[in-house]
Amino acid sequence: MGGGTTKLPIIQMTLGFLGYGKGTFTGGLKEGKAGLFECADGGTLFLDEVGELPLPTQSMLLRVLQEKQLTRIGEQKLRRVDVRLIAATNKNLRKAVHEGTFRSDLYFRLNIISFTVPPLRERKEDILALSEHFMRQFEKKKIWRKPTSLHRKQSTDWNITIGLATCVN
Repeated sequence: MGGGTTKLPIIQMTLGFLGYGKGTFTGGLKEGKAGLFECADGGTLFLDEVGELPLPTQSMLLRVLQEKQLTRIGEQKLRRVDVRLIAATNKNLRKAVHEGTFRSDLYFRLNIISFTVPPLRERKEDILALSEHFMRQFEKKKIWRKPTSLHRKQSTDWNITIGLATCVN
């Protein structure tokens, strides 16, 4: 039972990345489902916390990036994909490569352009602008009502992470 639990996230990640074919498993969509790489074909895919991926998933990711093709789970048909990948992590990937928890070939494939974004607590001057930006977005969607004062936010110690993602409608 313990082995199954550790493999379950790997299976779920693989299904999410590659998708699955028609009738692959009980409970799946009858017609199958495209994975993230197929959905992002011709565009950009953002992977957050890439440093947390297990080694088998790293191997699958590297194979798709190198060959620009994939096979959905339960199928034998190769599908071509052209995806620009942006990856983010809060881990030191060089150290992870040295420790054997991150593949060196994947590291060099991903590490074309690298930059560090300082935490928001070190850029308090950005809080007001970010707050206003996100509130405008939320107001458009009627998710949020604007509070009376934003300037108080700059004097508060924030322990948050801002993640950027693109939603597909």
